[in-house]
Amino acid sequence: MHTFFSTHEVNAGTLELDKTSLHHLEKVLRIKNGEKIKIATPAGKLYLVTYHNKIFTIAEELTPPPAPLPYHLYMGLLKGEMCEWVLEKAVELNATSLTWVISKNTVAREIKPNKWERLLNLASESQKQCGRLQPLKINAPQVLEKLVNLSTEGVNIVLNETETGLSLEQALNENKPPYHLWIGPEGGWDKTELLLMKTQGFISTQAGGLMLRAETCAMYAASLAQGKLT
Repeated sequence: MHTFFSTHEVNAGTLELDKTSLHHLEKVLRIKNGEKIKIATPAGKLYLVTYHNKIFTIAEELTPPPAPLPYHLYMGLLKGEMCEWVLEKAVELNATSLTWVISKNTVAREIKPNKWERLLNLASESQKQCGRLQPLKINAPQVLEKLVNLSTEGVNIVLNETETGLSLEQALNENKPPYHLWIGPEGGWDKTELLLMKTQGFISTQAGGLMLRAETCAMYAASLAQGKLT
């Protein structure tokens, strides 16, 4: 059941949707009178409502889903559909934020405006589908050297395909959140980048012992973090 978002609070036992959401509900999902959907309000309340001729009458108040978990993904910028796939899963796995990273091995160097708009729309649709109330914070691509020098609360953990010691699971268990999880692009991190992150106190970890694709590594990291934090 999709979750929609009202721009108003409850009024006389009913809620409203904006024209775009109402059009999607009626023309795409083809809702019928008497059917129920979930609507969240700006104050973070969640309701089960009954639809009837563009009016949404409250049936009951629901317990809202958990807030975004205290972990952040820093992802080497990927090409094409893989960029979209990682974004979708980051929303569904309840990450707080996703930051695209430009490193030496990233093939893509920017996100064009039309692509950026598509990613924002995709994140919004994923949020509705999974029932998440707070949006994923999506940060535009920045170069690695700038990002690693930013002061952040918590622990920075880099997924390193050449690491043979500490596992990601061990690093999560031995450190307190928030977690900042760094995943390289296709081709992985350059040696100079790994050295730079090490000098900044990053923890180097392995991802299961096999050579994972970048998008697989991102979901491996996000899934472990979610499991640790829930």
